[in-house]
This record gives sequence, C-alpha cells and structure tokens, in this order.
Amino acid sequence: ILVVVLLTQGDVRTFLFRGLTKIPTIITHQIIRFKTRTREFSSANIWLNRQLNIVEDFSAGHNTLLQGLIDNAEFVMARTRFPEDLESLQPFMQRFAETYPKLFLPRLWYAKSLSAKNYEEAYHQLEIASKLFPADERPYRIAFELALAGESTDKLDQWCNRYLESQFGGPDFHYT
Repeated sequence: ILVVVLLTQGDVRTFLFRGLTKIPTIITHQIIRFKTRTREFSSANIWLNRQLNIVEDFSAGHNTLLQGLIDNAEFVMARTRFPEDLESLQPFMQRFAETYPKLFLPRLWYAKSLSAKNYEEAYHQLEIASKLFPADERPYRIAFELALAGESTDKLDQWCNRYLESQFGGPDFHYT
C-alpha cells in the first residue's frame, strides 16, 4: 500500500523526500548549536566535516543538501569571536572551498579562517572570492583588516583600488 501511495501521490512523495533531505542539516545544527555555545569550535569542525561527507556522498556537485551545509557553516562562522575559533574551523573551510571552488561563501570563510596566521594564502583566497562576486564588499573588508593588522600600506592601497574598480564597473560612476 505504501508503494502505491508513493507512486500515485506526488505531494506525499515530495514531502517525504524534502523531509529526508533536511535530516542531516537539522541534526548537525542542533549539535553545533551546543558546541558553539560552549566555544568548542574544533568539535563543530568535526560535525561540519561529517555533514560535508553526507553532502558529497548524496550526489556529486550541487544538490539539495548543500544549502543546509551552507546554512550550518554560516551559523558557526557568525559565532566566531577569536582567532583560535577561526583556526579551529580552518580544516573544514579549506575542504569546503576545495570541494566547491565556485561558491563564494566557502572561499570567503576559508580566507577568514586563514586570516589569523597565513596572510598570503588569505589574500589569495580573497582574490578568488572577489572574482567570483566582485560587487560584494566582504572580501574587501577582510582584506582591509588584514592589511591594517599587518601594517601593509601597499596591500591596503591595492585592495582599495580593486574595490573602487569593482564597484559600478570601474573607478568612474556609470549611469545605466
């Protein structure tokens, strides 16, 4: 009877499929919510990696589970306060950015996780992120913070000029 219902009732089938695809996201979210409250970002790193394994095993490329992973990663990144928090998440962010190289947010988060120790690689990741989505100001803000922290006026000038060129198609304002 269950097979007949699933074959004939598209709404039930869709409801069940969508519900099943939300399970990894919900479980991971509940666990990382507790882990971030107790500042255990290394444990959150492990759980995000587990969810990434599930997303990869479900289907190659972009799939319905990917948005839940992005939401959970964003949840964790929003709760980082200290360089140690970012360092704890760096292995997951690196893997996430390498697995989905054309996604903007994983690149941005990977660069931010590198910002505490590896400035040059952080700049490289920010360059990639700014090419993926040039109008977004977040890569530029992180680059400005890195340049100011490292007291690098050359990098600051370079990223300021890059920001000016990326806005409105160039350094001059264009009315279209």
